[in-house]
Amino acid sequence: YDVVYEEWPGEGHTSYLGKEWPRSLSWAERHRRDPMPNRVTFKVYDETCGSAYWVRVVRRTDPLHAGRITAEVEAGNRIAVTSENVDEIELRPGPALIDASKDVSLTINGGRVYDGKLPDSGVLAANRLDASGEWGWNLSRATVPGPVTGDARLIGPIDRIFVSNHLRIILPASQDQELAREMTRVVRRITTSLGLTLEGVSSADVDPATLVEASPIVIGTVADNKILAAWLDKMPIHVTAKLIAVRSTRYAAGDMGAMFIAPNPLNTKNSTLIIVGMSEAALKSISVLMQAAIDSRLPDFVVFNAKTLDRTEGGPWQFLDWGFFNSDWQPIPYGRKGPEK
Repeated sequence: YDVVYEEWPGEGHTSYLGKEWPRSLSWAERHRRDPMPNRVTFKVYDETCGSAYWVRVVRRTDPLHAGRITAEVEAGNRIAVTSENVDEIELRPGPALIDASKDVSLTINGGRVYDGKLPDSGVLAANRLDASGEWGWNLSRATVPGPVTGDARLIGPIDRIFVSNHLRIILPASQDQELAREMTRVVRRITTSLGLTLEGVSSADVDPATLVEASPIVIGTVADNKILAAWLDKMPIHVTAKLIAVRSTRYAAGDMGAMFIAPNPLNTKNSTLIIVGMSEAALKSISVLMQAAIDSRLPDFVVFNAKTLDRTEGGPWQFLDWGFFNSDWQPIPYGRKGPEK
C-alpha cells in the first residue's frame, strides 16, 4: 500500500488519535487487506505479540533483541523461511496457500526441515534444539495457543509494568539536587514515551494503603525510600542496605544497583518495578536504563555498577548479572555481561 508518514510534535502515545483518526479511517476504507498473503515478514519484540497472518514466532534466541522472520509460500507447495534470533516457529498456511492433498516442503535458512503431508492440525511447528541438545532446525509439536506460564522468558519482562493499571512513581525522599534532576529525567522519559500524565511522588508523602490497587515504580535506597525499605524482604532479588544478592552471588559496593519487576507485595495480582541502589550515586544515571526498559530491551532483572554501566550507542550493557524469573519468581541465570543492544 501507499504509505503516509505524519509526525505530531509534542503528542504522546495515543493523544493524537482524535485528530488523526478520521483521516486514518478514510485511508483504510480505500484499501483491502489480503488475509493470507503468500509472503510475510516482520520483527518480534515480545512473544505475546509474535504473530502475523499465518506465521508465529514462539520463542526468540535472545529475548533482549528483536527476532526477524520472513516466510514465503512458493510454487509447488514449498515454504521457505529465513530468520534471525528465532528459536521456535509455527506456520499455519491454510488451503488458500497450500494444497493439503500433496506433500509440503519446508526449508529454514536454506536447510531442508520437512517433506511430507501437512499435519492434521494444519500447523508446521519447528524449533532449533533437538533432543540431543544439538542446534539445528527440527519439526516439533505445535504449542497450545493461550496464556503461557512457567516460561522464564515470558514471566516479565520489565516493560510489562508500563501497561499495568494504576501506574504510580514513588521517588526517593532525598535532598540531593543532582539525584532530584535525574529523577525528573526518569519521570519525563516515562510520561513522554507512554503518553501519560503522571507525576513522581516522594515516598515520604505516600500512604502505603494507597498502593494496594496500584502498579508502582519504586525508586531509591533503603535509607531514602520507606516503601522500598518495607518491601525488600518480600522481593525475589535479595536486597539490604549493604548488598544485592542473586541466588548465591552477592554484590556489595556503593555504586551497585538493581532493577527488577516483581509482584506488588500488597496485592500480588499487580506488579511493581523496583529500582534500588546501594547509594544515591548508584541512581544518578538510571534514566537511560529506564528508557531501555520502556523500549522492551531489558529482561526481568538486571544488576549493575553505575560506574561501569556502558551506555554507548550500539555497545553492550555492562551488567553484573541479569536474567528472568520462573513462575515461582525464582531468578533463572541467563548471563553476566549484557548482550549487544
